[in-house]
Amino acid sequence: MEYQRLFDLQRWNSYIETMNNYSAKPLSNGKGAAFKKGVNELFPIPQAEIDRSGGSTTQNPGY
Repeated sequence: MEYQRLFDLQRWNSYIETMNNYSAKPLSNGKGAAFKKGVNELFPIPQAEIDRSGGSTTQNPGY
């Protein structure tokens, strides 16, 4: 999967389903099986950025 495909899958809301289907393939060695809906769609916000915002920014759910 190319780097840009990740963002396409997220935009189309098919990221989790695609990764779970990929993990079921014989030669995937379980890659993609750890993705969870509601958690892995977003990246964590660095703590330094939250501190700099003065409390107006909160951490993404699941982190």
